[in-house]
Amino acid sequence: MHEDMASGDGTVESNVLLMSSSSLSAAGDLLILSTFALSHEARRLLTVRLIASFAFADLLGQFPIVGSFPIGNMNDWGELWPHGPTFCEVQGFGNWYAAYASWLWTVAYAHAVSSAMPFRRVPLEGWCSEAVRCNFSNREANYHILCWGLPLIVIGSAFAAGLFGRGDNDAEICTFRQSKWALGFYTLLWFAIGYNCWVYVHVLRIASRAVDATSEVLDPATALALARRLDALGGRFMLYLLTFIVSQSPCVLRHLLVVIGQEDVDWMSGLDNACDAICPLHGFLNGLVYGMSNSMLVGALWRGIACRCWTDRLSMRSSRTASRAAQRCTTTQQPQSQGQVQPLVNLVVVERVDILETDERVQAEQHAREPSS
Repeated sequence: MHEDMASGDGTVESNVLLMSSSSLSAAGDLLILSTFALSHEARRLLTVRLIASFAFADLLGQFPIVGSFPIGNMNDWGELWPHGPTFCEVQGFGNWYAAYASWLWTVAYAHAVSSAMPFRRVPLEGWCSEAVRCNFSNREANYHILCWGLPLIVIGSAFAAGLFGRGDNDAEICTFRQSKWALGFYTLLWFAIGYNCWVYVHVLRIASRAVDATSEVLDPATALALARRLDALGGRFMLYLLTFIVSQSPCVLRHLLVVIGQEDVDWMSGLDNACDAICPLHGFLNGLVYGMSNSMLVGALWRGIACRCWTDRLSMRSSRTASRAAQRCTTTQQPQSQGQVQPLVNLVVVERVDILETDERVQAEQHAREPSS
């Protein structure tokens, strides 16, 4: 998420870098949203729904960058709104609102992950019982209220106080007028990173205990698969953490240099270009890591596209044939392991950390095999 947009009479190089990186970020967001929209396999996972909300929030922040001109070219804004805020103020509000919303969605995702983990050592079969299984569907509404409403209140208050406008350094940007305010509002970013780190440690510890406690229950192949996924968890988490650090560090450093009075360093112009090229890339980097970590869901996306196109073509010929094609598409998108022995806990690799998410179909099969009392 890029909350600092070059908005003055910036150089062509700056504008090209900014719009190129912002377009890449929008493409990464659209990859996640397309997977969510076209794949039934993706929509059935709460974690993917939360990631899709993050992608939508990040995508909102790209529209003012890709679809708008520098402030010097917006001469008609004053005529359309003579007594209102300037275009730069509105643009600064929009970008910071999108940034806050996307950061909060990562916190909501981490909260959902940590809530799925018991804080005490329980046997694996206990996680699948109705008594301890968490129903996250009821929490989604609260997540939406928090992640969309809180930024509206906080950033809206800053907008009403007149804190947005041209920045206080040589690079004219649509952000907070004073860098000290920007550094203060970056507090949420550090909180999001810290909370995600805590969740990673918590999930890894609980998952390791679960695998150890149930090593006698699971077959060797399943236990080995779970152990390998735990080993891969750290690498994937580090990639997601780097998307935060790499994309936001240049903008934070630029504000920090201004606050401490070191904005005249020789490499400040290079830092400005780095901000234009890197800071908007959060969505692109997330989409890249998402695609590498969720090849199954990305494959489901293309299967969904193919099935829909094939069904639409057949519907022009025969509604009966189209109905059969749709049934074949639905069958293709179902999990392929119905005839295989599955673990009671399904490690689903998604954003930031892996979540131990129970498979409702497996639970139903387990309850069906239990003798009635």
